[in-house]
Amino acid sequence: MRKFISLLLITLLVFSLVPVSLAANSQTSKTIYQAEEITDINELYNRALNGKTDKITYPKAKLKNKEGKPLNVKVYSTTQLLKIEKLKDGKEKKSYVTTTFAVVDEIELSSEKKSSNSRVKNRYFLNDYKYVEKWDPSKGVKAYQTVYWTVTSIGDDDYYDMYKVKGGWTVSSSYSVQNCKVNIGQNGFYNGGYTISQALTKYNVLIIYDYNVPPEWKPISKGMVGANSYGSVRKGTSSTTYDLWLENFIINDYSVEFPR
Repeated sequence: MRKFISLLLITLLVFSLVPVSLAANSQTSKTIYQAEEITDINELYNRALNGKTDKITYPKAKLKNKEGKPLNVKVYSTTQLLKIEKLKDGKEKKSYVTTTFAVVDEIELSSEKKSSNSRVKNRYFLNDYKYVEKWDPSKGVKAYQTVYWTVTSIGDDDYYDMYKVKGGWTVSSSYSVQNCKVNIGQNGFYNGGYTISQALTKYNVLIIYDYNVPPEWKPISKGMVGANSYGSVRKGTSSTTYDLWLENFIINDYSVEFPR
């Protein structure tokens, strides 16, 4: 009887150690840097307005009237480094969040000043803000979009992978936005050279949206990674409409464009 109790205690002790061992083996990464995400819209907008960013990306915006004439639209973008992880195999993985804004003043729509497509590359900027401006959703027409993504260094290549896209539109009382849609794409080279195409389109999007990128999508190296949004801007109840595109490229090695 005493021997049975001893064996039982040993067995219980062994099994009580198993979860600890499994937990130790399941630890595949070590966080070496982590920042609190900036979510305040005014702070993000002023970072973008002043070109303050942790990573260069490739934002773009287009505004056209119903005759196809391009009009003036301003685009600003900012990227924040959220986390750096050292993976078990020695690779380094960085997590970023990129927020891009397309801003149209009502005076631009009224006068329809002709302009080329607006494209502003953000830049590294470490000083205090030169410009401070409050994000005012009651003025003009604005589109904004946030992409969450990672980049993992494997040898000489960087592999990019998105995991979430969210955003929306704000318009003054004189305008409305309709027929909204969002495209998400992650296309390029994967695992040593063969190309892979991964894309989806969301139609009838609400004025505020939030989508997870399919987890089965593969990370890619050279190619195109990003998202865009489209909204048809209408003035009052008139037939006057404008097409507003916001393109939020993380990488775009071949200067491709999303399907319209």
